[in-house]
Amino acid sequence: TLSSCDTLLFMTSAPCSYLPNVVVLPINESREALWEKSKLAWLHVYEHFADKADWFLKADDDSYVMVHNLRHLLVSHDPAHKLYFGRHFVAPTGEDYMSGGAGYLVSRGALRAMGDHRHVLAPTGTLEDFQFGVAMTALGVTFGDTRDDQERETFFPLSINHLRYWYTRARYPTLWLWDYSKHTPHDGLACCSTRWIATHYASDARMYEYERQYLAGEEGCGL
Repeated sequence: TLSSCDTLLFMTSAPCSYLPNVVVLPINESREALWEKSKLAWLHVYEHFADKADWFLKADDDSYVMVHNLRHLLVSHDPAHKLYFGRHFVAPTGEDYMSGGAGYLVSRGALRAMGDHRHVLAPTGTLEDFQFGVAMTALGVTFGDTRDDQERETFFPLSINHLRYWYTRARYPTLWLWDYSKHTPHDGLACCSTRWIATHYASDARMYEYERQYLAGEEGCGL
């Protein structure tokens, strides 16, 4: 997957000798600082890469992305427009945003709007995905639908395997995912597109297994 990216950056709070393209941000690492770290990361990308790519994806270090399928999603969209993709959530207070755990991305047009009007980025906060979504709304960015033609999701804030085989409505009727999802999720194997894009909570071993399965035509290939 890493080799499928045109440019790959690792945003950290300390130097890391075993990773390529490390950007050390002037911030202490903590969950409370996630929004500040995210702002600094996005502004760095705006200042140094806004004219070097069409699409910009943020993913956690325990998220796995099928870049091939992501490219398939984006091919019909114009990156000059202000666009925002991911797993669409709605907060209990009504705000729209894309799940951080599932990974989210913006077009070149959206990135430039954010950098040019950075005052919309909240000065404080802890929920980075929520705060980013609020900023996108303020900028008039379009929230894209990433479901497939059978209305199955392609971005997963929980492990795709758990969603397929464990987190059913019958077993977990009060799971937070049912309430936060913009579109009513399907249960069991119907939950997930066969050309899925991103899953959260993937171990190192599981990431290598996803890659092997994709190359073998066993996972994420539309079968």
